[in-house]
Amino acid sequence: MPLLGGTALCAALVWSAPALAAGDPQKTPQASTGVGEVVVTAQRRSERLRDVPISISVFSGQQLAEARINRTVDLAKVTPGLIMGAQGTFTQPAIRGVTTNLVNVAADPNVATYVDGVYIPAGQSLTFSIPNLEQVEVLKGPQGTLFGRNATGGAILINTQNPSYTYGGDLTASYGRFNDATLKGYVSLPLVADKITLGLAGLGEHGDGWIKDVQTGADISPIRNALGRVKLRVDPTNNVRIVLSAYDSYSSDASGIYGIPLNGNTAAKLYNPAVTTPIIPTQPWTFSAAGLGLLQDVQHTQIYSGKVDWKLDVGTLSSLTAYYGSRTKVLLNEAVAGSPGVRGIGYDAHFRQVQISQEVDFTSTLHGPFNFSLGSYYSNGHGGYDPIGLITDTGYGPPFLLSFWGTQYIKAVAVFGEAYLDVTSQLHFIAGLRYSDERRRSDVDFTGYPSAPPPPSAFGQRAPLSWHNLTPRASVRYDLSRSANVYFSFSEGFKSGLVDIGDTDSVVPETVDAYEAGFKGRIGDRLDLNAAIFRYNYKNLQVQSLECLPVGDPHCQNLSVTTNAARARTQGLDLDMNASLAEGFAIRTGISVLDAKFVSFPNALILVPTPGLTGNLAVPENASGNRMIRAPRFTLSLQPTYSTPVEGGKLEVRATLYYSTRMYYDFGDRISQAPYATLDARVSWTPDAFPLTVSLYGSNLTNKAVISGTLINQVSDNIEFAPPRQYGVELSYKF
Repeated sequence: MPLLGGTALCAALVWSAPALAAGDPQKTPQASTGVGEVVVTAQRRSERLRDVPISISVFSGQQLAEARINRTVDLAKVTPGLIMGAQGTFTQPAIRGVTTNLVNVAADPNVATYVDGVYIPAGQSLTFSIPNLEQVEVLKGPQGTLFGRNATGGAILINTQNPSYTYGGDLTASYGRFNDATLKGYVSLPLVADKITLGLAGLGEHGDGWIKDVQTGADISPIRNALGRVKLRVDPTNNVRIVLSAYDSYSSDASGIYGIPLNGNTAAKLYNPAVTTPIIPTQPWTFSAAGLGLLQDVQHTQIYSGKVDWKLDVGTLSSLTAYYGSRTKVLLNEAVAGSPGVRGIGYDAHFRQVQISQEVDFTSTLHGPFNFSLGSYYSNGHGGYDPIGLITDTGYGPPFLLSFWGTQYIKAVAVFGEAYLDVTSQLHFIAGLRYSDERRRSDVDFTGYPSAPPPPSAFGQRAPLSWHNLTPRASVRYDLSRSANVYFSFSEGFKSGLVDIGDTDSVVPETVDAYEAGFKGRIGDRLDLNAAIFRYNYKNLQVQSLECLPVGDPHCQNLSVTTNAARARTQGLDLDMNASLAEGFAIRTGISVLDAKFVSFPNALILVPTPGLTGNLAVPENASGNRMIRAPRFTLSLQPTYSTPVEGGKLEVRATLYYSTRMYYDFGDRISQAPYATLDARVSWTPDAFPLTVSLYGSNLTNKAVISGTLINQVSDNIEFAPPRQYGVELSYKF
C-alpha cells in the first residue's frame, strides 16, 4: 500500500535515533477496577477520566467480558445515551439523539468508530465481535477537533491489547442455547527480550441461530463467525515503539435482517393469488424462506495498520498508516413474507468499501502550564454497489430484475490542534480547531432495464463536489478539590456532504453546535460521579427518503435518496455512577434523560400504510415537533456486582438491568418500541489453586421481544428483533 511508506520512513528514522528518554513511550490505558482510577485517551493523551472535560463512558476489557458484552451492539446495555440501531445490514449508532437513517454505501455514520486508532467508515461493518479488548471509550457529543471526521454524535474508541514481553494469554470456550458454540483466545509471545513480541488473537463461533421457519419449525439463520488479529510489537530503543497489526474477519449471520411486517403490513398481499399464497410471519423470531429463500448477510472485513510512537523530551510523535477494506453480500426479502412459486420483492446486494489513511500527530509533554496537540489526517477511498440487484417477481408477468452499479469516491484532508493552559492550579482552559476538506464524486450504471436506458442527464458520472469546514472546541474546567471539578464546553460537529449514488442530487454537510456543563468527582471513598447537562442545535440533517428513478419512466424503481432536513434540537442529562457499597459489593449506574425533537422539518417524506395494509404510501408531512428517531426520553442501566471468597475459590455474581422508555423509528412517530426492560446475569467461580473460571450466564432473561432495527419502505413495515433469551456455560483459562 502506498501510504505504508509514511510509517516505514518514520520507523527508519526513529530506529537509528538515540534514546532521549527512558521508559515506555506509549502505555495503553486501562480502566481500573477500583473506583475513580480510570485513564483515557479521549484527548489523544493519557489522562485521568475526571480531568477530561468530555462526557465519557469507559470500560476495561475485563469489565466487558464479565458483563458478556461480546459485540459492539451490546455496548448500549451499559452506556447511558448510546443506542445501537440498524436498518437492514447497516448499523447506525445514536448518541443523545444524533444518528442517521441513511443506508447508502459510503454515507458515514454520525458516530465515528475507531479500532486501534483506525477509522471504520462503513455502517455495514459496525456490528462485530470484540475479543482481547484493552479498553472501550464512548465519547459523547461532537468530537470535531481531535476525532472530527463525521463525529457529530460522538466517537467509540475500541482499543485491543498490545502484546507484552511476558508470555501469557487466555482461552475461553462457551456453549449455549441454539447450539451456539464459541471459542476465543489470545496469546502474547515474546520473540526477542524487550525488543520484539507477537500477539495473536482469534475467535470462532458456530450456532443454529434463533429464527424459525413458520411452516417447518426448522432453523433458517445459522451463525458462522471467525476472526483473527496479529500484532507485532517492536521496541528498537527505549523511546520508540512500532506496532504492526493485521485483522481479518468473516461473518455469516442474517439473524439481524430477519423481520416481520408490523401489523401484517406488506405488499405481498398484492401478489397474484392464482400463482402464490403469501406466508406472512406474525411472531418475533419467525420467517418463511419460501420463494426468495434463506436470507444472507455475509461480511468480510480486513484492517491492516502500522503505528510508530517516538517519545521525545518535549512530547510524542506518532504516525498511523492504515488500510480498511470490506465486502458484504446481502439477500433481503423486502416484503418480509414467503411466496411459494415466485421470488417476491427483495434485493441481492454486493457492497464494497475501501479506505487508506495516514495520520501524523504530535502531543507535547512540556513541564509547565502550557501543552498542545497537533495533527494531520489524510484518507482516500471509495465505496459502492457491486452491484445491487433489485428483484420484483409477484406472479404478474415475467420477473423484473434490475442490476445497479454505483461508486462514490472520497478524499479527505484535515489538520487540527488543541492548546491546554493551566491558568492556575485550579483553573484550566482548552481551545482547539480543525480544518476539514472533503471531496466526493460518484458514478452509476444500470443493466437489465426493460425500457430505454436512463439518459446521461439522469445517471452517469457526477462532477466532483467539495466541502470545507472549520470546527472549533473550547472548554474551561475548575477544580473544586483534588478529586472533583466542574466544567463547561462548547464544540461543533461536522458531517461531510454527500453525493448520492442513486440520485442526481447532493446534500450539504450537517452540523451540530453543542453546549455541555458537567461535574466529575469522587464523593467520599466509595462513589465516583460523572454528571453532564447538554443542549445541541442540529442543522441540515441528512435523511433518507424514497424516489422512483429515473423520474417519469414507467418502469422506474423505488430507490433510497438522501436529502437535508431542516433543524433539530436535543437537550438532556447523563449520569454515570460507580459505587463501592461494601466489601465485594459494587454497582454501576447509568442514566440518560433526553428531549430530542425536530424544530423545523416541514416537508418530511412520511410513509403511511395503505387502507388494506398492502404496503406504504409516501406522503409529505410537517414533522416539526416530532421526536427524533432512536431518542428515548429515559434509559437506565444498573450493573451490580457481588464477589465473595468461598472455600477454595471466589464466587462472583453480576447482573445488567437495562430499561428504556418508548423509542421511535420513523420521522412520523408511527413505529415505535414500547417501554421495556431486559435482564442479563452471570455467576462465576474461580478456584484459588488454578486459573480457571467456570460461569453460567443468561441474557435477555425476560425473553422480551425488543426491536433492534427497522427497514420501513413502500413495500412493508419490516421490524427486526434483538436475540431472545439465551443461556449457557463458559470456561475461561488464563496462563
